Amino acid sequence: MDESITDRAQYAAAVAAETRRYESCHHVHDLPAIFHYWSHTYIHPQLTALGFSGPDDLFERELRRICAAGQGAPRFLSLGSGNCDLEVRIAAKLRGEGFADFTIDCFDLNPAMLARGRRAAEQAGVAANAGFLEGDLNQWRAETEYDAVIANQSLHHIVNLEGVFAEVKRCLRPGGVLVTSDMIGRNGHRRWPEALELAYEFWRKLPPSYRFNRQSGYYEELYEDRDYSDEGFEGVRAQDILALLLEHFHFRTFFGFANAIDAFVDRGFGPNFDVSAEWDRRFIDELHRRDESEIAAGRLTPTHMLAVLTKEPGEFTGNLQPQKCVRPVNGAVAEARVPESAYDDFAWPHDVRAELAAVRAKLAELTKLVQRQADSVEAFRLSSDWVAEMKGELERRAAWARHMEEAFNDRTAWALRLEANIADRTEWARRMETQADERTEWALRLDRELKDAQKELDARAAWAMELQRNFESRTAWAMQLQEEVREQTERAEAAEAEVRKLVRQPWRLFGKIASGLRKRLRSG
Repeated sequence: MDESITDRAQYAAAVAAETRRYESCHHVHDLPAIFHYWSHTYIHPQLTALGFSGPDDLFERELRRICAAGQGAPRFLSLGSGNCDLEVRIAAKLRGEGFADFTIDCFDLNPAMLARGRRAAEQAGVAANAGFLEGDLNQWRAETEYDAVIANQSLHHIVNLEGVFAEVKRCLRPGGVLVTSDMIGRNGHRRWPEALELAYEFWRKLPPSYRFNRQSGYYEELYEDRDYSDEGFEGVRAQDILALLLEHFHFRTFFGFANAIDAFVDRGFGPNFDVSAEWDRRFIDELHRRDESEIAAGRLTPTHMLAVLTKEPGEFTGNLQPQKCVRPVNGAVAEARVPESAYDDFAWPHDVRAELAAVRAKLAELTKLVQRQADSVEAFRLSSDWVAEMKGELERRAAWARHMEEAFNDRTAWALRLEANIADRTEWARRMETQADERTEWALRLDRELKDAQKELDARAAWAMELQRNFESRTAWAMQLQEEVREQTERAEAAEAEVRKLVRQPWRLFGKIASGLRKRLRSG
């Protein structure tokens, strides 16, 4: 089978397993009492010195600060929000402090968990402030800008860290922050050799009853350094998180802590410890001190971090420099030295009889389980004919399965070709979208210029109309003046004619007199 097809099939199977694993998980972050003893005794005071009391307080502090800035309606995104417990708590607190115009988008792969988040938001009265986005973070592309992105114990489940960090950087508004609480130890939550040797050292001090793994149900004579990424995405790229964050962002706040102590206070073996017992507390106290001293000396690197990151450089606060907390990996990693004995000594303050009774009880359970399996094997052996028949049926089904696998391979190859075609078309569509955006921007700019030109044209038209009205007024005045001139001219001409008439009349009278005198002279 083609390797890429195998990888895709394995990835799809891991996604399905991850979805099933958390489908009915109502309490994701429940931890044993010994963890809370350790964190409240040693971690909480250090966090308080940095201005927050724990992960929840850090997330709430950063979102409250943005809401208080009063710059519009802030929008936040939570990556891998799960049941949305944290997001609902923060939304309720922000509303209780008088902030109402904000939105927290909860993004997760699991629809069942998002459905629980919707119900929790409705019950808390913050449904108006919550959005719910279903999708695969490894293929995520943000559809809007955000003032802050939060990631609570979700980064160590992500395969495509480079893509996610680049997308977070792209969608963060100027001044926005990425706030995270996560695991930054070795992939699969394994221990690096130097940390595993420290875990072995303290493991050898444990009484037998403390060595039962409550998650797997197995008794571990010596601590087993399991790779939990084999079961899905648990810690799949945990060791790359810090280095990639340093490439993409600037740390404003960083708090790194814990290493070998994880194995003793987590869900597997933590429930074996009794917080009320002095020996148990002293054991954790001593292990914590060794953990802290080894981290301070640079021989161990932290496996947990709380951090606030930005796109722009700024002032830094923290207990450690994040650059120094990246555990270098140069080629093959040497194996840890395995102790010759699983026990350091037997000087426990515990009742040895009680310890042996606990071990015997566990062995009795295992004996019954083995007996039931042996009975099943015996019954199976006695049904040899049925076994033969089933074997034939199995072979027939195997042949059918191989046929179906070949058909599946053919269809998968076709699907990959189709996917490649879709990818090409998607890329073409994105180019078209980019061109459309550019042309839209050009059209908007042209529209603004046309509107400005229209305003100028309207102003000039108003001026022209005013000029025309002025011209018409002056034309009417000129015509009236012309009429008056014509009338005065006519009156002048009439007067001139009258004058000429009056001038001619004396001459006619004088002519008559002269004529009469001439007549008299001739007669005289």
